[in-house]
Amino acid sequence: MSKTNYLADNQSPSAIKRISRKTHQGFNLIPGQVVEDHVNEETNYRDVRICYTLPVDGTPKILVKQRVNNSVDLSDFEVSDRYNVDNTGLVCQWPSEDVLAYFCLSHADMFRSKRVIELGSGYGLAGLVIAATTEALEVVISDGNPVVVDYIQHSIDANSTAFGNTKVKTVTLHWDEEVTYNISDTFDVIVASDCTFFKEFHNALACTVKLLLKNVGRSEAIFFSPKRGDSLDKFLEKIEENGLHFSITENYDSEVWKRHQGFMAGDDTWPSYEKHHCYPLMARLLLICGMQKLPCRKHFLLAECSVLSCCHSGSEGHVGLTAFLLLFQTGEGFCLLFFMKTTIILQDMFLYFQTMQDSLFITVALLFDSKFPLVLSLLVIYLKPVTSHQFLKRRAQCSYFDHI
Repeated sequence: MSKTNYLADNQSPSAIKRISRKTHQGFNLIPGQVVEDHVNEETNYRDVRICYTLPVDGTPKILVKQRVNNSVDLSDFEVSDRYNVDNTGLVCQWPSEDVLAYFCLSHADMFRSKRVIELGSGYGLAGLVIAATTEALEVVISDGNPVVVDYIQHSIDANSTAFGNTKVKTVTLHWDEEVTYNISDTFDVIVASDCTFFKEFHNALACTVKLLLKNVGRSEAIFFSPKRGDSLDKFLEKIEENGLHFSITENYDSEVWKRHQGFMAGDDTWPSYEKHHCYPLMARLLLICGMQKLPCRKHFLLAECSVLSCCHSGSEGHVGLTAFLLLFQTGEGFCLLFFMKTTIILQDMFLYFQTMQDSLFITVALLFDSKFPLVLSLLVIYLKPVTSHQFLKRRAQCSYFDHI
């Protein structure tokens, strides 16, 4: 089946309904009220402008222009066929977008002074929230459907005074096309919601994420998506095939979790609620720069290492491990390489640096290969670097405990 036919078959009202079991209420984490409502005379569909009140100090407001729920015109399908894109972004504000926007609002520090892009944004609530509240350096709100992008541009114009010094723009971005040179290897953070339903797009989306993330320093993508059978799992397989690494978190916010539990208990504001189709899991996708991508290998640091604390799962009792630690300086900072005594290379690392005088504290979250029996969840290492111009390495004796 061609992709065009696939899209046509999967954009009927019944097919769209399967995607996220949308509702007028959703999680209702960011309340919105219609402040403008009019009918497009050419197409008869209704546009509305919704004022979202953000639940933070000062209660700032965001205006979003969008269609009335389920308002889709025949011309939308013509655009879909012409550009080989779906129309789900025009249907409504999907529940996962509400959750993503709320999460970004609650974790503003993640985006401060960063370059951020939202993929498959639909009407772009999350991107607008990031631009208005987090002091990000730049926010790009993207979608593959040019009709959706026009709506986003209207919203950007309507909220321009709320963005401060943050540069905000929208782009039409098709995942199945080569990412243009001027935005590849650019972004510190990618955010997306409800983008993993169509399996036909999984590989293209994974490739796009990899191309857009910065290759130097720490960069990541944050996806919110319900499990929906094996759809999310299949996408994560493509993520691994493209050399990225991921972690899944189910309970990532106390308020979202509380509302989820209420819906599971039968809250009548969302009678069709079903966990695997409605509750978005959080997937964090990480691009780890391998040695071949490092800009400099000339200056190395000798690391005097001592393990402060660590924990693991997947094994009983205490397990000893001898490892090699290499710390060397690059043009963008430090890179830590961690080698097993058994010569298995641990390539999956989250690095968090905190400098204290001449010492360096590093929190390393490691993900082992699924075939390896021991999964290390968290390791905190104290490093006292000593300048050296030689390729030096030291052994570090590590003890792994069940819990800190």
